[in-house]
Amino acid sequence: MDAIDWFVKDMINDRNAVAQDVVRPSTAAAQKFGAETVIMGCTIIAAIYQEYLMEGGKPAEVPLLNSNLMALKMAEGLTDLHKKGAYTLARSGYYMKPTGYFEEEVKRARRIWNASKPQK
Repeated sequence: MDAIDWFVKDMINDRNAVAQDVVRPSTAAAQKFGAETVIMGCTIIAAIYQEYLMEGGKPAEVPLLNSNLMALKMAEGLTDLHKKGAYTLARSGYYMKPTGYFEEEVKRARRIWNASKPQK
């Protein structure tokens, strides 16, 4: 993990320099660690780099993954699966039900909560 040492307010004013500062250390880090790709962790930096590419900027030698686009593509893929009936949330398995001591505490808390509600 590395940083390019820019503040957000400064990034906005010199986006081309930010893009260049992303390319150089990413390429160096990939070479140093033998990485095949780099994931940009800052959404603002990723957006600035994406803008740089869209305006014809030269891509880095190593693929730089945009965390913003990765999240959107994942959501898009899950949406497509859901539309075809191939993806649903299994809520019963998603949340573990409390057992033992905690099961009794949940029941006690629920009784207290319900008793505190105004009676109609």
